[in-house]
Amino acid sequence: MDGQNPPAQTAREPLENEGPGRIILELDFESEFVGDGIRCLTRVTPEVHVPATGRLRASVVASLIDVTLGNVAVKEIYPRPAMTTSLDLHLWEPLPSDGEVEILGRPLRIGRTLIALEAEVRHDGRPLGMATATFVPPPDPSLVVEQAAPMGTPELELSMALVDRAGIEVVAPGHAVLPDQHGVRNGGGVYFGGLLALVAEEAATSLTPGEDLSTLTVRYLQAVHLGPAVARAQVHDGVGRVEVRDAGRDNRLAALAVTRTFGAR
Repeated sequence: MDGQNPPAQTAREPLENEGPGRIILELDFESEFVGDGIRCLTRVTPEVHVPATGRLRASVVASLIDVTLGNVAVKEIYPRPAMTTSLDLHLWEPLPSDGEVEILGRPLRIGRTLIALEAEVRHDGRPLGMATATFVPPPDPSLVVEQAAPMGTPELELSMALVDRAGIEVVAPGHAVLPDQHGVRNGGGVYFGGLLALVAEEAATSLTPGEDLSTLTVRYLQAVHLGPAVARAQVHDGVGRVEVRDAGRDNRLAALAVTRTFGAR
């Protein structure tokens, strides 16, 4: 964050004074290190609902898993940052419409070139699903981070639906676009990985309206440097394949997502 107080945001006027990852930082969550793992609590509000179902978005849970497990990865390799290479979220029950969701993360393997972690997703003390994520240090050893502290944003909040805040537009069924605008980039200056999961979810669910995702997996192949990020989905029997490409950089494939709805056979 740049330390300045941004002007009030509206649907038509995006914030002008925004730091890295500002949109993700507006999600209502707090996290703390617990032993060698991490605990995250997020409050479910209408701004992070799937409009057609009124339940928490799978992509929001995936984004918070990315952030919180990434904090553990950075803690292990500090002062070097950690880049997400894969994230797999599997739910056996639909996410809730309200209350708090708890994410409990722990390391599986800490290596010099690969860090693997897992997380449990819970609501009211009851397990809802699980996730795994892998991280790697960047190839440039000169890249460092200022601190290895867990993230939490009680002082910020969304004032509109998350997809509207990000400016995502579904231009046709199976086709969603995440524009290059304030708040979509992380500290490295590239699109935040959690927002790529969000635009992939939007593309897939536009083909299955009224259904929640039970699975969201994302393979991050390369960063979106220029944007916009364009997601195109194909869905068969509730199982989707989504390509996310960097339209401003020769349409390079940035991420490949696989989705599955609870109604899939």
